[in-house]
Amino acid sequence: MSTSALAPEALLQWLIVTPLLLWSVWRVAKQFAPSAMANGQNRLAQHVVQHGYARLGSWLQSGSTEAGCGSGCASCNSCAPEPSAPVRWRDSGRS
Repeated sequence: MSTSALAPEALLQWLIVTPLLLWSVWRVAKQFAPSAMANGQNRLAQHVVQHGYARLGSWLQSGSTEAGCGSGCASCNSCAPEPSAPVRWRDSGRS
């Protein structure tokens, strides 16, 4: 048996784990570097359009590359609503 051939179980494992790992890395990168990921996605879309795939390029085109609080991107999940009044505890009258 040659060492370069993968066993069917190992191949199945690679076919399952690799897309999950790539998807996870993609999601984390979009979460922590949204403008860099949007710029890269736009460059990929332009490259695809230049090679004659306009429909795929328009689908790949990213929206806004602005990020941060106030841009409405919600990439960091930290854009909280306006702070409300502090909670005031009522005295129950018991000691």
